[in-house]
Amino acid sequence: MSSMRDVEDEGREAWEAYQRRALTDAQVDEAIEQMKSHCGLLMEEYELVSARAALYTLGYHGEDAEQVLKDIYDRGFTYCFDHRYISTWYDGDKEVKEYPSEDVCYWGPDQLKSRLNSIRSR
Repeated sequence: MSSMRDVEDEGREAWEAYQRRALTDAQVDEAIEQMKSHCGLLMEEYELVSARAALYTLGYHGEDAEQVLKDIYDRGFTYCFDHRYISTWYDGDKEVKEYPSEDVCYWGPDQLKSRLNSIRSR
């Protein structure tokens, strides 16, 4: 059985590991800029891309990718953004919130870049 001190130590170690792993705002902004550049490279073949797929291609995985995705979502890109984030849209005057299917979260590279350019600044 673990003592209370052991549990506190484990909790503190987990929190410190999380803090070390978390990206700074500047690193998140750089990831978004890299996503925009990546979209530009996809224009020649007009390859469809999701925000998540762009991040994975750029080497952002796990918690780092989730942190960037959450930042983009929190800054206003909510329509068919990612299958793990609630999408908000209107059916007439009725607000609808649902998780979109994964396949509808792919955009033309120009469309994704435009949406990334339109997110609110910090």
